[in-house]
Amino acid sequence: MSILKILVADDHAVLRLGLKIVLNSQFKDCEVDEAEDSVSLFASLQTKTYTHLILDLQLKDINMIDVFAEIRSLFPTLQILIYSMNEEAIYAQRLIQLGASGFLNKQANRAKLIRTLQIFFHDNFNSSTMYENISRSSSNSNQLNPFDKLSSRETIVLQSILLGKKNKEISNECNLKPTTIATYKSRIYHKLGYSNLMDIRRLAEVYKFISL
Repeated sequence: MSILKILVADDHAVLRLGLKIVLNSQFKDCEVDEAEDSVSLFASLQTKTYTHLILDLQLKDINMIDVFAEIRSLFPTLQILIYSMNEEAIYAQRLIQLGASGFLNKQANRAKLIRTLQIFFHDNFNSSTMYENISRSSSNSNQLNPFDKLSSRETIVLQSILLGKKNKEISNECNLKPTTIATYKSRIYHKLGYSNLMDIRRLAEVYKFISL
C-alpha cells in the first residue's frame, strides 16, 4: 500500500494527539497532519494532496455539514471519514449521500476505531451498502426519526438553537439575515410538529440529536 497522507480535523488538541498516536502505532508509511478549524483545514487541503481526511462535524468556527458538499466538490478523490460525537442514526445517511466514505462515533472503543480505520484506509467501505443498512434500520424501527425531515441547513440552525444561541448570533455564523434564521426556525417547528422549544429539546434528547 502506498503512503497514507492523512489530515485529522478536530478542534480538540487532545483528541488529535490521541488519533495521531493510534495512526502512527497501527499503520506504517503514514503521514499525519492536523487542522483545528476551517481555516487551517482548507489551507492544508489546498497546499498538500491528502489521501484521507478524518473529520469532526463541529469545528470551533464552523459546522462542517454546511461546507461538506464544497469539500467533496473541490477534492473529489479525497476519502472522508466522519469522526464525531453526533449520533450516527441522524447524520450518517445524509453525509454518505453527500459523499462521505464512512461514519464513526467518538464513543466507539479502541478496537472498533482501529477496525474502522483499517477498512477506511483499504477502501473497503461500501457506501451504497452502508446507506441501505441505515435506511433499512430506520424502516424497521417503530418510529422514524423526526429529525430526518430537516434539511442540512435546518439541522445546523436547530443545533445552534439548542445550544442557546440567539437569531442574531446564528445569522452571523451562517452568514444569513436574522429574518432568514427566523424563517428556518418556523420551518423546523412545523416539520417537527411542535410549537415550543422545550418540547423540541425533549425530542432532541430522546433521539440524541445533539451532543455537547
